[in-house]
Amino acid sequence: MAKNIISGQIEPREGLKCLSRLDLASFYQEGLYSIWYSLEDDVINLETGISPITNYDFDLESVDDFIKKVAEQYLQLIKITLPERFMWMAYCYDCQQIQHPTQGNRFLTENDTFQI
Repeated sequence: MAKNIISGQIEPREGLKCLSRLDLASFYQEGLYSIWYSLEDDVINLETGISPITNYDFDLESVDDFIKKVAEQYLQLIKITLPERFMWMAYCYDCQQIQHPTQGNRFLTENDTFQI
């Protein structure tokens, strides 16, 4: 499906709807599928006048291009071995590494810093 989005065989938003269902079908156990669910939520938010929660690099005019960009990144990610629970990792200011959050450390997410 991601290849079909990139090649233009399917409209990006239609492909996004199909791919976001993978997260549900996997019972939320396959972390990479959450990319699609989160992106679909953000697109719906934008369409209803609400700010996106996870993805901030697009607006309604650029959403199709952004979906294609995510599809390209997704195809690269599925080719490599990622650490377990990769999608829950964050950058730690204290140790200056990407890791799973631990109590007492300061972490950076894409748009914010948080302390555990």
